[in-house]
Amino acid sequence: MSLLLLAYPRLAKADHEWIQRLRARHNPEHFKLVGPHFTLVFPVDDMAVDRFTAHAGACLKDAPQIRFVLRRAMAVNDPPHRESHVFLVPDEGHEALVALHRRLYTGPLAGALRSDIAFTPHITVGNSTDHPAAAALAREIDAAGMNIPGIIDAVNAVRLQRRKVETLERFRLPP
Repeated sequence: MSLLLLAYPRLAKADHEWIQRLRARHNPEHFKLVGPHFTLVFPVDDMAVDRFTAHAGACLKDAPQIRFVLRRAMAVNDPPHRESHVFLVPDEGHEALVALHRRLYTGPLAGALRSDIAFTPHITVGNSTDHPAAAALAREIDAAGMNIPGIIDAVNAVRLQRRKVETLERFRLPP
């Protein structure tokens, strides 16, 4: 069992559907598992649920909503998993998402922060064992002139167990 913090963004219906079409085609495994999201805390396997949610609640109680705009796609090589990912990355809202990520990795989560990997806020839309194909998809998305505004108004504490995502608690962010 793993615990995570995910932010499911509010998007215009057409933008959400476009992202879902990309995910269904290029990331079908995760498309079936979970909706488009920003991962703010990556899988934590060694913490009690109540401690995890209490920490999240304390960190998020006065964290403001985050407005963002997705304007860029990028392909990221992941050699340990022998695959590449295609991310949609915000420019506006980027720093606010990074700050919230840092805020969450304090206290009982401080030891779980991966200092060997820089945090890039993103929505994953593709996975491939072929990095050139992933890079080509990112270029194709960029060439289309993506401009997707959205807002993060809540963060969900979720449990990932046996390929199932279960929401444990939803933390609404104040406007």
